[in-house]
Amino acid sequence: MFVTQRQSARNSAAAVEDVRRRAIALDLGAPLLIRVNPRARRLLLRVDAADRAVELVLPRGVSAESGLRFLRAQRVWIATRLAALPRPVPFVEGAIVPVLGTPHRIRRESDPQAPPVLLVMGLGAQLIAWPDGFCDALVAHGLQLIRFDNRDAGRSTHMTSAPKPDVPAALAGDL
Repeated sequence: MFVTQRQSARNSAAAVEDVRRRAIALDLGAPLLIRVNPRARRLLLRVDAADRAVELVLPRGVSAESGLRFLRAQRVWIATRLAALPRPVPFVEGAIVPVLGTPHRIRRESDPQAPPVLLVMGLGAQLIAWPDGFCDALVAHGLQLIRFDNRDAGRSTHMTSAPKPDVPAALAGDL
């Protein structure tokens, strides 16, 4: 039987929609994104941490039933991965946001509806090290100022007796 490319695409889209409807009944605990990838060589399943969603990739020619069986067989894996995701942290004043396991404090100033400007402080300095005049000028120009402490928000557990870093010497290569 001769099948045109358009019919093939329609059949593929219908198969994906069928899998999507039937996958809802599996109650995976997260939104499901299904796509057909002609370059894929096997079924692929991943949990997207940013979107908190499950993604199933079907190679071309793999039946919807195979995709459902695969999802059904991986329900425990999916539940484990979803449970391991860190809780979402609101991007608000004073929030502690973990970055690579280190807590960082967010300081937000001015109108939250204004265009944001993110200031990242580091090299042993706190977020309050930004000059007040500079910060005031940004706010005066109608910008939302967000300061990010690129250290560990004052909760350091290392080097409690170490001296303050000598940044000019470090930059000059004298250390």
